[in-house]
Amino acid sequence: MPAQNKKVYLLKPYKSSAKKKSAKLVPSSKEFLDTPAPEIIFQGRSFCFTGVFDFADGDRNQCEVETKLRGGFCYKRPNHALNYLVVGNYAEPSWGHGSYGRKIIAVLGFKSSGEKCQIVSEELWSKSLALAPESLEGIQRPVQGFSKNEQLIQLQRDLDQ
Repeated sequence: MPAQNKKVYLLKPYKSSAKKKSAKLVPSSKEFLDTPAPEIIFQGRSFCFTGVFDFADGDRNQCEVETKLRGGFCYKRPNHALNYLVVGNYAEPSWGHGSYGRKIIAVLGFKSSGEKCQIVSEELWSKSLALAPESLEGIQRPVQGFSKNEQLIQLQRDLDQ
């Protein structure tokens, strides 16, 4: 199959990673955000998400899908190769230090040792998302279905064609 006709399938997450917004949530701290705010480039860059998001009703999987559609890739935890840590608008009650958490502490440690990771707000990420075109449109498409079995059946049908 020629490279331009190659399809990449995205399976719909089986369970949503949306964090329910409760009355206990507090606005996340802005003191750790990089100033001045950096330009966010999606293509070929890595992202990690922390906190509770307003985007897609707090569904982190949807945040990751939108990032991947623009050529980025996502990590569940910060590492030395991370380009952007995106901090959601709200802090979770389980965060280790009130209005910030362990992912932020890890990235601050990486930055102090010379790594180039940027800490950005959800607002900056979503504004950049709106400005960035979907670079993989037509190549990636969600697999329709409600269960993993239905998704796999649909994926197999498409592969058989």
